[in-house]
Amino acid sequence: LSTILVDFACWSTVACVRNVAMSESKVLRIFWFIAFIAMVVAFVIQLALIIMKYLSYPADIATKIVFSSQPFPEVTFCNYNPFKLSVVARNSDFAEINSMLQEYKSAEQGASVSNVFGFQGLDRFERRDRALDLLTFFSAKLTEAQKEPALYKIEEMVTECLFAGTTCDPGAIEVVSDPVYGRCFVYRGVNQTITRSGLAHGLRLILTSNLANSLTFESDFLPTTNRIGIRMTVNDEGSLISLDNHGFNIGVGFQTSVALSK
Repeated sequence: LSTILVDFACWSTVACVRNVAMSESKVLRIFWFIAFIAMVVAFVIQLALIIMKYLSYPADIATKIVFSSQPFPEVTFCNYNPFKLSVVARNSDFAEINSMLQEYKSAEQGASVSNVFGFQGLDRFERRDRALDLLTFFSAKLTEAQKEPALYKIEEMVTECLFAGTTCDPGAIEVVSDPVYGRCFVYRGVNQTITRSGLAHGLRLILTSNLANSLTFESDFLPTTNRIGIRMTVNDEGSLISLDNHGFNIGVGFQTSVALSK
């Protein structure tokens, strides 16, 4: 057995075991044996430390804040009132719309009128919904040139426009037609990016929505328009968003901040 063990030790690749078997001096043999025991102890200690560390489930968390530029979205805004009443009442191109509005107004007041547009027998909410649908339908029959006198111009709505503290480029605001709100304006920040949040680094608009005609000081809102303000939506560049379904209202006399996260 001793011969087998010595032969195994001589051919072994385990650290120090071959040296213990091949050493001729007793002192060297004891030295290599002690070295072997020390390595075994070190191995056991390291193994125990690794197992303990694994069972503690350590986590290495690194927090990294990256500031990158984001493309500025498109901002669409419209006057909640689609047409000026003063023009609708006097312009012959709007005769059908004016007749419908007159019948709607009489029905709202409870007056006995003809039922050409089907307002009789409806409650106030159904009546207004029908009037809005008819308004959209009748206005779709008109050309842009016919609707032009009754639509709001950009200078009537935009009092101030700043982007990152600089006056907006007039070419950045485009005019678009909307079936519900008549004329809308889209701020397209083409090639404009932002790296920081806050009012000072984004778009600032001061918008005006006048209830009364500047000459007669009478209400210039249609009877179907039940609020004063601006309808607005913010969307990615090139995407089509329904203002009627996905927009939000901006009230008169208030400062409204809109922030997006991405």
